[in-house]
Amino acid sequence: MEAEPLAEEVEEKLSVQEVPSGDQKAVLKLLVSNSVAGSIIGKGGATISEFQLSSQARIQLSRAGEYFAGTKERIAVISGTLHSVLTAVHLVLGKIREETAGSEEDEPVADEDGNLRVKLCIPIRLCGAVIGKGGSTVRAFMEDCKADIRIQGQDTLLPGVSERLVTVKGSTSQIMRAFGLILSKLSEDPKYDEYAEQPLSPGSGPRSGFSTMASLSQHVAPLANANCMTVLEVTNTDTGAILGRKGKNIAEITQISGARVKVSDREDVAPDTGFRKVTITGTLESVHLAVLLVCQKVGMSESGGVPRMNGGRGY
Repeated sequence: MEAEPLAEEVEEKLSVQEVPSGDQKAVLKLLVSNSVAGSIIGKGGATISEFQLSSQARIQLSRAGEYFAGTKERIAVISGTLHSVLTAVHLVLGKIREETAGSEEDEPVADEDGNLRVKLCIPIRLCGAVIGKGGSTVRAFMEDCKADIRIQGQDTLLPGVSERLVTVKGSTSQIMRAFGLILSKLSEDPKYDEYAEQPLSPGSGPRSGFSTMASLSQHVAPLANANCMTVLEVTNTDTGAILGRKGKNIAEITQISGARVKVSDREDVAPDTGFRKVTITGTLESVHLAVLLVCQKVGMSESGGVPRMNGGRGY
C-alpha cells in the first residue's frame, strides 16, 4: 500500500495552477462495492464518523441493495470544500485498496501493478466541459495526472439516467490529481454551486435499481429536511444488539444519524409475532442513516436477522 502524507499530498494537489483554490464547493460521487461501503461505514458507523471529522467533508452512502443504474455498486457522495473532499477521497481510496486486495471480482479494481480503477458519476450536462472540444480537455488531464480517464459513451446510457460514468485508473496520487482537475473544471460551471449545495439523501427508491442521486435528488431534495417516522420490527435478541451494553449502541446510532431511536419495552410486543418495535423519527436523511445503522447492528447479532419494515410517515 502506498504511504503518502495525507495533508502534504492534498496541499500539493491544490497548489498547482489548474486547481486554483481548495475553498470552492465540491461534490464527488464514487461507485463502491457493498464490501467497500461497509468498510467505509465501519462498526457502528465509527469509520465514516472518523473520516468526516478528519476531512471536514460530508460522506453519504446509498443504502444496501440500492445501486447506480446498470451496476451492482452503491454510491458514495462526498461533499464540502474541494480541499475537504480530496482529503476524504484519500481516506476512501485507502479503504478501496484494503477491501479489494486479493479480491476475485470479474472486473477487479486493482491490477498487478497496484493501480486502482475507480468510477465516479457526473451530470451529463457537465460532461462536455470535462471532455473539451474534440476531447482536448480530458487528454490534457491525462497527460497532467498520468492516470487513464475514460468517459462513458452516450450510446450506452440507460433511459432516464442523468449522469455518465467516468472511470479513472492509476495510483492513489494519480487518481487524486485527476479528481482535483475534474472537480476544478466542474466548479467553473455557473450553476455548479446549485448542484454542489443540493441536499442529498443517503438513498431511497426501489432496491431493483438505484436511478442515480442526481435525478433522484430533484424529488428528494425538497423533502430532505422534512420530519418523518419509520417503525421496524425486530426480535428480542436483535433488540439487544441495537441497544448494546448499557445503551451504548443505540446512543451511537442516535449520535451519528441525528435521528431519535426508541425501542419498545419488553412487554410491548406485537401479539401475532412477539416482535418489538424500533421507532425512528427525524429528518428523512437522518432516518435513512439510522435505519442503515440499525440494520448493520442486527446483521452483526447472533441471529443475523433482518428488521421488518412496519411502516413510516411524514409529519
